[in-house]
Amino acid sequence: MPQIDSRSRRHRDRDHYRSDSIPESPHTGPIPRDASWALAEGRRGGRPYVARLRTDLKPLAGHPDYPVRLLTTWRIRPATAGGLPSVEEEEAMADFESLLVPRLSASGVAVLTAVLTHNGERSWLFYARDLDQAQHSLDVLAADFPISFVTEPDPAWERYLGVMRDLGLG
Repeated sequence: MPQIDSRSRRHRDRDHYRSDSIPESPHTGPIPRDASWALAEGRRGGRPYVARLRTDLKPLAGHPDYPVRLLTTWRIRPATAGGLPSVEEEEAMADFESLLVPRLSASGVAVLTAVLTHNGERSWLFYARDLDQAQHSLDVLAADFPISFVTEPDPAWERYLGVMRDLGLG
């Protein structure tokens, strides 16, 4: 991913996306329960780019219990001229996210690392420990929301670390 110009804001979110039941690993310790997020806004390829990233996970990138990248994507229709969602679609995506994140993270199935919005798409970047259970959860939600998802091995969390670097956070 090419570098983007961005402005970044950081904040801690102790109650949003709590991951209390993500198990500890003897290799790297627990995934932090209290998420620390950064918000970066800028332009990429002349179009708006918005990224929300969990900065507290950088030291745990490559966690051996979460070797699979799970990218869930919502194609924004109709996108604004800049490729961003309308107010109505933003609300629908927020509803989807409020169902998706607890479903995957509360049981330790996957951990959300980033949410990326650009060029007519919003993508949620997870790293998963139980791919079958994650796919089942997504299949259930796909019946009600216009999403697609892809999985790939990424044991070093290269995509997450790449986004962090591109935004000047890594």
